[in-house]
Amino acid sequence: MRRLVPIMLVLASCSFSTKLTGPGGTSSSSSGTSGSTSSSNRQIPMPDLLGKTPEEAEKILRSAGFEIRGFAPATQNYSCDYDRNKSYPLFAICYQRPVPGQLAPAQLRAEYVVERSQGNRGEIGTPNEYISMPDVRGKSLPEARAMLKDAGLPVEKHFDDVVAGPHDRCEYDVVCQTSPPPKLRKVLDVRGTITVGMKAPPKPPPARPTDPTQPTQPAQPPADKPDTYF
Repeated sequence: MRRLVPIMLVLASCSFSTKLTGPGGTSSSSSGTSGSTSSSNRQIPMPDLLGKTPEEAEKILRSAGFEIRGFAPATQNYSCDYDRNKSYPLFAICYQRPVPGQLAPAQLRAEYVVERSQGNRGEIGTPNEYISMPDVRGKSLPEARAMLKDAGLPVEKHFDDVVAGPHDRCEYDVVCQTSPPPKLRKVLDVRGTITVGMKAPPKPPPARPTDPTQPTQPAQPPADKPDTYF
């Protein structure tokens, strides 16, 4: 029995060595799994995509070595003018996640927000596209029409005219109220209203006063009846 012990130890040692090394002394399949895990955990600094279009940004990410698993508009509510530090061209990226410079996995899932505002117009290209409502209160109806047209809101297309009631303090042919109110969003697909003063009813002409100093004329007899003298 003493002679069998070394043989069993040798066999066990050979079996253990075979599992750790492959042909030519290279690592076995277990080391290959370790390499795959290391590759998937590889970190790459996130490029600065701000000011780029989504198409340009995706090319930059691939050039940086990212295997893009997702690159889509952000789901959270974020406005490009939130920080008011920079202005971006229309439809350019104004927010990205991961942020520029942050280490991100090579198999990347990223989000972005594009600029959709320009001047007094916002949410361009969406069902909620709007124009900021100008203040036309106190303007005559022709003046209000001209101002709204210059703002991109022609009255015929975007508003219904509403005549003010007789008790409203609204002068004739003058805008006294709008919906939406000034400086709020006028969604292009939703009609607004303009309240204008109604025409005042015509006043009756004043009665002509009588002159009390003018003497009254005596009644004259009929012309066909001769005067009678006694």
